[in-house]
Amino acid sequence: MYQTTDQAVWSGRLDAEDGDLGYRWHQIIKIINLEKEPLPPLPKNHKGFVILGFRCDEGVRRNKGRPGASEGPAVIRKACAHLAWHYENTTVRLYDGGDIVCMEHNLEKAQDELRILIARIILKGYMPLILGGGHEVAYGSFLGIHHSYGNKNIGIINFDAHFDLRSYNHGGHSGSSFLQIADFCREKKLPFSYLVSGIQKKNNTRILYQNAQEHTVVFIEAKNVLETPVEEIKKIIREFINNQDFIYLTICMDVFDQSYAPGVSAPCAGGLTPQSVTPFLETVLSSEKMVLLDIAELNPVYDRDSQTARLAAHLIFTIIDSSAA
Repeated sequence: MYQTTDQAVWSGRLDAEDGDLGYRWHQIIKIINLEKEPLPPLPKNHKGFVILGFRCDEGVRRNKGRPGASEGPAVIRKACAHLAWHYENTTVRLYDGGDIVCMEHNLEKAQDELRILIARIILKGYMPLILGGGHEVAYGSFLGIHHSYGNKNIGIINFDAHFDLRSYNHGGHSGSSFLQIADFCREKKLPFSYLVSGIQKKNNTRILYQNAQEHTVVFIEAKNVLETPVEEIKKIIREFINNQDFIYLTICMDVFDQSYAPGVSAPCAGGLTPQSVTPFLETVLSSEKMVLLDIAELNPVYDRDSQTARLAAHLIFTIIDSSAA
């Protein structure tokens, strides 16, 4: 089910004495009903971003996880509302396209609704910024990109503590998205290109490593991210990107150590730091091949002082700021 965002969500501090140089995101963003209103044409050399929520716990529930991620989009929006706006409104446009809400446990319908709206956003030249929800959002995100670009090679870069290559004999879930994508690619005779960084060996069983090997997944364990020189990791990412037409970037908030991200469905001890991830995000963005970002698994039920929500907002700010530069 589709819902537009309540304008009251986007509120915050006002510095009227500073004029438009003191604007924050809540003063710039425009709410749009994607089912009834077309996105305005985006002039050449302008950047446009559309926030779209995926309010879903069903994938986490099926995966025997802790529900609560369906409230993630609301708290991420709240954290983003206070961010400073550094761009001319005529050259960077920011819209809130509302939420897809998973109803009656029908995950598959919600993912298909997400696919349709993502394709609508991309068709108009905007970059979708998808706020999960559990990591089942990834299957809908990928389908949306495929719907938009057809048989182009879509490389997936995932920052995650988990492979999310689990079997899905009883229906897709938050731990199966990338195996579902691999199977979809096989059926369509397309390459499955998947790089995941931040893997925790203690949290992934042998069958998951086996699945990763069978599907030629490029993966970097968390300990290697933290111990290997940054330039070596960047080289791996650049080589992966060079073989792709487009990049789909997905960030599972449980990739971060629980001291930075306590509000997740599956908290991680010994995870990555925000500082360790930023250089690699910049590598992805500098390729100019990225077409979509989604953020998954933020669970406000377990957050502390909106710590995880603020980190998610920081990541989104980094993406927009680097893309708009």
